[in-house]
Amino acid sequence: MEPQSSRSNRLLLVEDACGDARAVESCLRDSASERYEITLATTLEQAIATLGRGETDIALLDLTLPDSAGLDTLTRFHAVAMGVPIVVLTGLDDNGLALRCIAAGAQDYLSKSEMTPSNLQRVLGYALSRVREGQLQALRVMLQSCQPLSSEQISTPVTRAMAGIGPIKDRSPETFRELQNAYRKLLEEYMEHLLVKKEKPRDSMEILATRLGDLGATPRDLIDVHMSALDVASRTLKQSRVPSFASDGRLFALEMMGLLVEYYRLSFRRLFPKRVL
Repeated sequence: MEPQSSRSNRLLLVEDACGDARAVESCLRDSASERYEITLATTLEQAIATLGRGETDIALLDLTLPDSAGLDTLTRFHAVAMGVPIVVLTGLDDNGLALRCIAAGAQDYLSKSEMTPSNLQRVLGYALSRVREGQLQALRVMLQSCQPLSSEQISTPVTRAMAGIGPIKDRSPETFRELQNAYRKLLEEYMEHLLVKKEKPRDSMEILATRLGDLGATPRDLIDVHMSALDVASRTLKQSRVPSFASDGRLFALEMMGLLVEYYRLSFRRLFPKRVL
């Protein structure tokens, strides 16, 4: 796997002052540890719309904007940030405000008077690292909890043989191989998305999740497909890439699990429109 600096972090800069925006760009232009692709939003409304496109890795948020001011700016932004780490950038030197920002969901806080290339790169880098560590920990917990669901742990042959009830790999081996091949190809595309500046194969992921849902796939089935696809992929990869491929592939597994859950949630709503999930 290439070092993290080989791909750009997509930074949403929410700042209406042109001079301050240029100062941020200048501070990040020659970053040695991280690369940043900056998208500028000059209002909170514009920033929220940008977040909705799902193309933001981290946000640098000024609290004073034409359509919002103060801690309310952070509160409204954080409500729709969907896990995107937020670093507050403000012209106010107020330790009390800094603590309130952290309590309201910001990862860090930087005063404009203290903004230097090293300080800005440090707070952004720490914010990204904390979020990445949290994501990896969540992935480890998810995979550990799903491991007992794997069909390898089920020893009842009658259950495996029951048509439409057992794991897909048992009740329809040919379908399972098709799913494995489709999953492996998407996994490789997803890895390219992580390693280089390439668009995530979101549409294809949703199509595969729908296919799994239509087949009545469970989390157990998704883990089966994931592990099988990793096994096949590892045979064609350079040995030096296998550990990182398996590790970062968990991000793909988590996203696919989320899409499968969303499939069933929407299906439930169609069947029981009066129920609230």
